[in-house]
Amino acid sequence: MNPLINDLLPHLTTHWWIYLLSLIVIGFAVRAGHRRRVRWIHRSEQELARRVVERTRELEIEIEQRRATEAALNESVARSREAHHRLRFQVERMPLAFIAWDRDLRVSEWNQAAVRIFGWTSEEAIGKGPSDLVASQEPRQGVGELLAAIMDGSAGEDANQIIEENIAKDGTKLYCEWFTSPIRDEAGNVTRILSMANDITERRWAQEHQRLEAERTSFLLDLHRLAPTLTDREIYEYVLEKAAVLTSSRKSYLSRISDDETGITTLAMSKDGARSTVASQEAPTPLSSVGPWADAARQRRPVVHNRYRQTAEERGLAAQDTNVTRHMGAPVIEGGSARLLLGVADKPSDYTNDDVTRLQLVANELHKVITARRAEESLRQSEARNRGVLQAIPDLIFVLTNDGVLLDHKAGRNVRLSAPSESLLGRPIADVLPPDAATQALACLHQALTTGEVQPFDYELTLPGETAPRSYNCRMSAIAEDQALLLVQDVTDRRRSERERASLFTAIEQAGESVVITDPDGIILYCNPAVERTSGYNRAEIIGRKPSMTKSGRQDADFYRKLWATITAGKVWMGRFTNRRRDGTLYEEDATISPIHDESGRISGYVAVKRDVTQQSELEAQLWQAQKLESIGRLAGGIAHDFNNLLTVINGYSDLMYSRLPESGRLREWLSEIRKAGAMASDLTQQLLAFSRKRIIEPKPLELNQVVHDTREMLRRIMGEDIEFETALAPNAGQVLADTAQLHQVLMNLTVNARDAMPTGGKLTIETSKEEFDEEYCAAFPDLTPGSYVRLSVSDTGAGMDEETQRRIFEPFFTTKDKGLGTGLGLSTVYGIVRQCSGAIRVHSRPGLGTQFEVFLPRLECDADIAAAVPILSLLGGSETVLVVEDQDDVRRLAVDALRSYGFRVLETASGGDALVLVQHHSGPIHLMLTDVVMPRMTGKELAERLKNHRPLMQVLFMSGYAEDVIAHHGVLDQGVDFIPKPFTPEGLARKVREMLGRDGVAAAAKA
Repeated sequence: MNPLINDLLPHLTTHWWIYLLSLIVIGFAVRAGHRRRVRWIHRSEQELARRVVERTRELEIEIEQRRATEAALNESVARSREAHHRLRFQVERMPLAFIAWDRDLRVSEWNQAAVRIFGWTSEEAIGKGPSDLVASQEPRQGVGELLAAIMDGSAGEDANQIIEENIAKDGTKLYCEWFTSPIRDEAGNVTRILSMANDITERRWAQEHQRLEAERTSFLLDLHRLAPTLTDREIYEYVLEKAAVLTSSRKSYLSRISDDETGITTLAMSKDGARSTVASQEAPTPLSSVGPWADAARQRRPVVHNRYRQTAEERGLAAQDTNVTRHMGAPVIEGGSARLLLGVADKPSDYTNDDVTRLQLVANELHKVITARRAEESLRQSEARNRGVLQAIPDLIFVLTNDGVLLDHKAGRNVRLSAPSESLLGRPIADVLPPDAATQALACLHQALTTGEVQPFDYELTLPGETAPRSYNCRMSAIAEDQALLLVQDVTDRRRSERERASLFTAIEQAGESVVITDPDGIILYCNPAVERTSGYNRAEIIGRKPSMTKSGRQDADFYRKLWATITAGKVWMGRFTNRRRDGTLYEEDATISPIHDESGRISGYVAVKRDVTQQSELEAQLWQAQKLESIGRLAGGIAHDFNNLLTVINGYSDLMYSRLPESGRLREWLSEIRKAGAMASDLTQQLLAFSRKRIIEPKPLELNQVVHDTREMLRRIMGEDIEFETALAPNAGQVLADTAQLHQVLMNLTVNARDAMPTGGKLTIETSKEEFDEEYCAAFPDLTPGSYVRLSVSDTGAGMDEETQRRIFEPFFTTKDKGLGTGLGLSTVYGIVRQCSGAIRVHSRPGLGTQFEVFLPRLECDADIAAAVPILSLLGGSETVLVVEDQDDVRRLAVDALRSYGFRVLETASGGDALVLVQHHSGPIHLMLTDVVMPRMTGKELAERLKNHRPLMQVLFMSGYAEDVIAHHGVLDQGVDFIPKPFTPEGLARKVREMLGRDGVAAAAKA
């Protein structure tokens, strides 16, 4: 059942009449509506049928139109496809590179021309940008910048065509002309960019070559056209400017190579892009020492350095030589040698072979112009010189007939004519020359015309105002069948020169100096007898050989290279040779070698003047050694003086403290070490003073044999059992004036030195003898004077020494021992002691053959008392008054404290002036004055002399680090002078004071 009926049924049963009435009404309404609907539907169907017919007709028409359109479209597509294929065919075969770029500026199309030009295949190029394929090397807008500008719309209208340098895949540089056009959409936005590139490299190079050829042609024409009107400087400037232009360079320079190709001189150097300026270099620079810019001259060929800076740095050159980036040099070669060097630098790109060709052309043309100018100038000078010579010669020139009649003449300055020159024509020769000369002239005239040979004759003539006759040489020569030329030449000066030359030759032959003359190659042409005496070779062995025949090997190759470089440059060389005689002995010569120039100015040979200075050289070496040791001695003495002042205080107060400390304790042990170090330092300064001969000694007559005998046992213990020890003492050796302790020190040091030279054993011999030296012997040894000497010799069979070591053995602190095994003061101390005793010391040694030291001391002519009384003091202290005068405060305080500690009454002052005032105002006695020798404004000696009248009985004790020749001469104490050297100890000072106060007369001083 219908659901609607099911829903209405309950209601119908209750209100059925209402529903019945409603149904009747609805029925009538439905019927009326149905009729209207039927009529509407019928009309609608008719309208629809009409519309369907019309629409069908329209569809048929539209279908036909679509079919026509599709046919046309298919035909258009076919035509477009055909056109695309034709375009692709043309693009692939076109000579220009076709490249399509997408919005990201990546390649979307790449034709075969692009492959051929740039080297990248289509597969390699697709998807890459311009920087990956055709990067420009020039600092200006390239393809990449242009494409980016077109894509963002910032490119101008005229920016679609550019020419730039590109690089192909293999690195080849290209010049390309680019045509670029954008593809836009309907909104005007750039969607793609099309580019075509035309390789114009060959055209560009052709144009550049054509331009440079035009520039070169213009340069050649202008150079040869302007050269006659320009100076050398202007030619250099012009050539340097053109060389820079033709090679696209910023800099250029021109240099001259020396004839021997060892030096180079800068003639001109350009400013960057401006005119050049001639350099002011005078002396040539050694070609071997300059940078790569001169490689072309050294190698005699063009050289290109496109990485110049790297090349210069690899050779370790200075920073200023690496300012160049690229460089090219071209030499001018003449006769196989480099004469000029033309260089350019700093081209923006690398130099090519074309640049080399152009630069070499410029260099060669410059040389042609310079050579032509020099030849023309030489010709002009030669003509002028010939004219000048003809006018300047003092000779008479006559043109004579066969009868001796004068046809023409040129007067000479040194011949007086018998008539005025303007009236000589047509006159016989007898009216012109003196009678005797005229007669000779006529005879020679006929002989010359007959034989055709030159006929000479001479005559003399005394000119007015002169006392000596002048000499004339005449030559008659036929110049035609009936004419002759007579040349009258004044030979007075020449014959005088010949006589002088003969005298000079005689002087050279008899000269004591060696004279050698060689040709340009060094072959000896002449030598005088002195060369034979000096070298030992005779003249026949010397002539035809080179001076190197006497080479000793002492001069190296560089020495001779510099010598030849000097004389071949036309300069005088002076120096010293060590040569070898024929017998093998060596000798030294001071030489002066001078070049000999011929008339053309070229070197035709060399002359050497040499002097044998062998003996002089030995004397100079000895003098130099003595002066060197003397200078070192002065320094050592000065240092020792200052050290002695310091050591006096250090050692003095150490002793005072040491005597007051308990015998046991760490402080006493430490102080004991200080005292030991001070004592060692004191010994060291005493050795320095001994070397410098500033140590004050009290010499006395000594028997040298006795000194050796007294030290024999001690020396034997020093030598050890593995060394054989012998003495050979001459019984009549004699006495010397010396200090006993110093002679002991000489023997000790020489013995220890010998022992150290024989570490595995050997033999030591000590000898004495008497020697006599005359003036001739002493002339070879400046430190000896003629007289009698006692010789002390110490010889060993040890390792020996070479010459260099022997020259330095007496220098302080020089030692051949290992570090810590010697101070180097032993032999220097011996040297100082010997020289202080007015003696001399010699050393003879050869490596492996041992060493001998010889000491020569002046011998006393008469016997003297050798014994010396030594006072024995039982008491050190005292109560006497002592005046201490010392400018050094610390030293003065020590002396005062030391004397007071021994009970003396002490007065003190810091200067000589204060001491004078103190003595004048002091009423009590002053038993002794202790004064420093060297003080400001007044020395200790001057103070003592001024106080002599006030205190005649006052003792004077001098103290000093060294005496400065005030109270001693050469370190030997003056007679009657009491002296205590610094550094001194408190006990030593008290002992010396006590000794002096214990002498006779001191008690009387106490009462004064």
